[in-house]
Amino acid sequence: MGKALCLAVREDLIRLHKSGVSLVDISRQLSVGYSTTRMICKRYNRQGAMGLQTNYNNCGLRGSRIEPDIAQACITLRSLRQWGARRILVELNGMFPDRKLPSERSINELLRREKNDRTA
Repeated sequence: MGKALCLAVREDLIRLHKSGVSLVDISRQLSVGYSTTRMICKRYNRQGAMGLQTNYNNCGLRGSRIEPDIAQACITLRSLRQWGARRILVELNGMFPDRKLPSERSINELLRREKNDRTA
């Protein structure tokens, strides 16, 4: 997994870009991936100096984004029927037709966490 570039490297990157150095050459010179170089330049063009700041809000685990009533329905269906995530998702589509539903993987994670909570 990548890690945030320090502000000095980001500033060097923009300085080189402003002086006409190509993105490919900048990425080679600073040992930064091309897509990272391009993203930082685009963000700088859109936001100015604020675009150079790191955005640590995007880092780390975010926890479950499943709405509480849908999460409870998943747990209840699992305990009553011993269904897997795919079958639970089919059932949720019928129960909550106009709501945004979690992915199969999110349901699996929820059920795994719930199982660990019960055994701990």
